[in-house]
Amino acid sequence: MNNEQKLALARLIVLLITLVNSVLAHYGKPIIKTDEAFVYQVISDAILIGSIAWAYWKNNNITKNAAKAQEFKKQLDKGEVEFEGPEVVTEKSEVEVDNTKGGQ
Repeated sequence: MNNEQKLALARLIVLLITLVNSVLAHYGKPIIKTDEAFVYQVISDAILIGSIAWAYWKNNNITKNAAKAQEFKKQLDKGEVEFEGPEVVTEKSEVEVDNTKGGQ
């Protein structure tokens, strides 16, 4: 079983547990006991984890050089500047690849 299949199985198991707990809670017999404080703590933890992920996911250009590099990248992405860097692929291939935007 590859990693993607393991993750899909884990998501399915969590979904089934929460579904069964929800149905049983509807009938007054939940598997996972919760109270107001527990729900508050779970929501607080989720917000904390989300804010940590968001803070580290974003590109934080703290130094002047990083800010300049980000601005240059934006200009490159918009096609406002030309830049001839080293060739990335060192081996030639017979397969033709279209790397232009929207080249479908």
